[in-house]
Amino acid sequence: MVKHRPIYWMFSSPAKTFNALVYLHRMDAGTLRCMLAEYLTPMIEEKKARREILAASPGNETHARAKIKRLTRELADLEIYRDTILLPLLDVDINLSLDDGVKANHAKFGVAVRKIF
Repeated sequence: MVKHRPIYWMFSSPAKTFNALVYLHRMDAGTLRCMLAEYLTPMIEEKKARREILAASPGNETHARAKIKRLTRELADLEIYRDTILLPLLDVDINLSLDDGVKANHAKFGVAVRKIF
């Protein structure tokens, strides 16, 4: 905490399917790309694969339909977060300056991070 403001920020999708805790002092120009490439994209691919496996497997259809519905909701949340929130931030050159303070730097990420104030 710096002046009662957190220096660990929670990057979170709207329905909180994806959460990533990032330390302010470790953030650089590649942090968002790393988060997208190493965490969010593999998570989306893994959920798509699980949904396809459930759709193709015979068995308890009621249970499978419920899981498929949940996975579809989660995928929609993740894709909205990726496409409408994170990808536009990659096009913007976000320069963090510790001299600006936590509040000013936090505001640069908009809705990509959970509100802390």
